[in-house]
Amino acid sequence: MKTFKIFLQSSTKSEIIDKVISFVSEDASGSFGILAHHARFMTCLQYSLAWFRYDNDEVEYLALPGGVLYFVANNLTINTRQYLRSKNYQEIDKALGQLFQDEEDKITDLKKILHNLDTGILKQLREMQQG
Repeated sequence: MKTFKIFLQSSTKSEIIDKVISFVSEDASGSFGILAHHARFMTCLQYSLAWFRYDNDEVEYLALPGGVLYFVANNLTINTRQYLRSKNYQEIDKALGQLFQDEEDKITDLKKILHNLDTGILKQLREMQQG
């Protein structure tokens, strides 16, 4: 059976995964799959749950908050901020839910900070116009 390697790279870790026969993920156009010796291919991944199959038919899941995928010379490289990897779908689904919640909390905090900055700037502008 023909296989390829996956090179996973994030800001904190990197891994090489051998003996992969297929990879499925999602980009802006929808779901797609890659098999060994696929043509050169590059795309931006969506925030999604990808999966890949080993040559022994085991499946593993990969949660990604987006990233860049590049397939060339029978090597699949994925660059992303972070990723979660597990053979257990429920485990990764739970971790992905927590990851979404953490991201949402950070966005909410940033919106509050920006609102406070806007309010402070407007107050200073009014004081400058009056003085």
